[in-house]
Amino acid sequence: MRALSSTALGLILLLSTPSVLSNEITAYQWDFGDGTTSSEANPNHEYQQPGFYQVTLKAFVNDKLSYSKQHLVDAVSPTIKKFIILGENTAKVGENLSFTTELETTQPLQLNYIWTTQEGNEHSGSRYSFTAEKTGTFELSVSGFFNGRKVTTDTLSYTVSVADTTPTPTTPTDKTKQSDEGGGSLFWVLPALFITGLRRKLKS
Repeated sequence: MRALSSTALGLILLLSTPSVLSNEITAYQWDFGDGTTSSEANPNHEYQQPGFYQVTLKAFVNDKLSYSKQHLVDAVSPTIKKFIILGENTAKVGENLSFTTELETTQPLQLNYIWTTQEGNEHSGSRYSFTAEKTGTFELSVSGFFNGRKVTTDTLSYTVSVADTTPTPTTPTDKTKQSDEGGGSLFWVLPALFITGLRRKLKS
């Protein structure tokens, strides 16, 4: 017996009953998990909010239950149009790397994010920053969760290279200029002392 099937188009759900029952069933009872129901054989249903819904179908033959099936419907993932990691993919050892998420949806959607490093470490939040400690090419992934269920993910590769250790050139001290300046001062002091001594001798 084939289970019931569904196709989510945004928040619109297209449902179909098992074909092997179509000639036997006299009544259908759908529960869409959001408080609404239908008695159609193949109903379409539009959810008002993104979410995961437990859809239940009960089929009856002459008022007797002949078939019952539950089906979990994902009305979150179809609303996601774009989900990517943003950030620089190159850095040097000792530099800071910062990544964030970009989410584009057809409906307002609040997700929780878990970042996973290549080493398996996990960090929560829509942004992840750290200092590059070793060289190499690494992978970083982030997953978006809705009510504890993963609905989207993206992965980015980044490369860390050796830090630039070339010393910054400094301006050399001009010793010749300092000597000239010092000599110039002494040149003017000596004649002044000679003239002062000569005047004292003439007065005496």
